[in-house]
Amino acid sequence: MMTSSLVADYDSLIPDLMTIVEKASSGEQKARALNFAGFLMRVQGKSQEAAKLYEQIVEQYPKSSYAKSAKGYVGVQTSTGNNSR
Repeated sequence: MMTSSLVADYDSLIPDLMTIVEKASSGEQKARALNFAGFLMRVQGKSQEAAKLYEQIVEQYPKSSYAKSAKGYVGVQTSTGNNSR
């Protein structure tokens, strides 16, 4: 029971994180929000959605402190073909 409650809590956080991405003034803040949203997607088993968020970090915020790890995750997804939800 507790696990499904946590997943529901994660689902409710993602729109808030995307609002931060839209409104944050710095690229680092936007990358941080995208990174956390990607992490929450991965925890929920939504690898394909997470990969899209990590790709966004790599493409739009390549100088952020999150770009290297995001690039690594995207590379793993590409090389393994892991696009499962």
